[in-house]
Amino acid sequence: MKKWIVLIILILTIVIYFFSDFSSSTDDREINEESEAAKALPSSPSGTSSKDRDKSKDQLVKVNPPKSNLAILKPVSSMTEEEGQEAAQATLNAALAADSTIEDFVDRLKAHENDPTIDKQGDDSFGEVYSLSLKSAYPGTRNFYAQYESSPGGPPRARRISFELPPGLDNVKKAQAVLDSVPGLTKVVRQEDDFGRTQYDDGRHCWYKVMDEEWIAQDNPLHAYDKEDLGTVIVVCEEDIHPDMEGTVDGPHSHEEGEHDDHGHSD
Repeated sequence: MKKWIVLIILILTIVIYFFSDFSSSTDDREINEESEAAKALPSSPSGTSSKDRDKSKDQLVKVNPPKSNLAILKPVSSMTEEEGQEAAQATLNAALAADSTIEDFVDRLKAHENDPTIDKQGDDSFGEVYSLSLKSAYPGTRNFYAQYESSPGGPPRARRISFELPPGLDNVKKAQAVLDSVPGLTKVVRQEDDFGRTQYDDGRHCWYKVMDEEWIAQDNPLHAYDKEDLGTVIVVCEEDIHPDMEGTVDGPHSHEEGEHDDHGHSD
């Protein structure tokens, strides 16, 4: 009888030990799995919830998207014509962003391995004008030009950015797409096969124009044109000097220092 009692006690002891060891191993495995999962998450300050962390990450992405993308920009020397036109449009939009500076603009051009030529006029006391042109055109475009202007003591602001597309209805549609892509669009004034104009909430307007004989016959302060340029599509975004004007652009817009004409109309 005593032998049976000892045997039962021994069996119960083994069973209890087995289940205790199994439970401990399961807990250790769960702890290790939680630790590995924690390593995969972004680190955050103590007491910050995952919801707050995700919100903070979104805010960081919005702070400076142009600069964060500079490393992946393609050099102009390896672009196709379509890529060059898309890059010109993206560069124009980046320059017109509310928080963009002239330094950001130049950095973007350099990221495309396209250092600009910069002509500076004026001084900090009376205001400065910076004229920027590219050493190499974006493929599929020509005459990419930017002008920044500062008031006394203030930072330079993009006053005019322009480039040209080859003749053709497809490129007129691309010019229309450029105008539609500029942030802050408030009004489409006109959109036709030879001319279009839009207004934006920051006081700028953008327009495109298919060059005709009247256009190339006028004196242009930026570039000289001849009959070979007929049909070329010029795309321009600039400060809206005449916010109430609803007319068309019939000629070159002069932007020489101190001049403000009605989109090329002479008195």
